[in-house]
Amino acid sequence: TIEDYFAAMMGKLGVQSKEASNMSGNQQLLIEQLEAQQSSYSGVSLDEEMTNLIKYQHAYEAAARLVRTVDEMMQTVIEMV
Repeated sequence: TIEDYFAAMMGKLGVQSKEASNMSGNQQLLIEQLEAQQSSYSGVSLDEEMTNLIKYQHAYEAAARLVRTVDEMMQTVIEMV
């Protein structure tokens, strides 16, 4: 009968709707995972970069002090001669 046809059609439509919803959710999860993976490969941690910058700045300052000390020692040696 027509009622059975519509009932079967509504059931089939419900199943297809649920499948589409599940597929949409799965694709959204996949997108989120891929974005996270991409971010882990190409992302830059500002905290880590700032830490490295400070570390390099301290190393530069130490090297500058060493050069300054050597320069002062050379000046002292030259003055002695």
